[in-house]
Amino acid sequence: MNTTPSPAPDVGDVPRAGASSPPGRSSAQAHTAPPNVAVVAAAPHTRVLRHVALVLTHGGHGTLVKSFVAGVPIVVLPHGRDQADDAARVVPHGAGLSVARAASPTRVADGTGTVLEDLSFADGAARLGGALRAEAASALLLAELEAGLSRQPLRKELK
Repeated sequence: MNTTPSPAPDVGDVPRAGASSPPGRSSAQAHTAPPNVAVVAAAPHTRVLRHVALVLTHGGHGTLVKSFVAGVPIVVLPHGRDQADDAARVVPHGAGLSVARAASPTRVADGTGTVLEDLSFADGAARLGGALRAEAASALLLAELEAGLSRQPLRKELK
């Protein structure tokens, strides 16, 4: 395994940025970073999202939901699985932009700048967050699940 730190991408004039390490790698192994980037092994979403204006993410469902609940817009670089579908739903709601995973650093910076400068993206994220909070508070999903389970017999485990 190569333990040589990879050079950090140029983040330009971003005043603050953060990165978490890939699973199984320490922060020191994962990145060398300029002074305006904090590299951490893990970052609890609820604590970090209070302090950011944008989330740059691979588009995992958990990160998207937590960001929207916090009213934070997104720039998504989907990597696989359901992430492209998730990204495709962010854009029409005006809560962020999707950028190809293989995009150049300039394209990523342009997308990030667009989302930070155009406050309609923050408004879109706040709207989605409000809808998510309202749905969670209503317990409608739980009621629907319970109603569905009461109408259908549970399958017996195969032996």
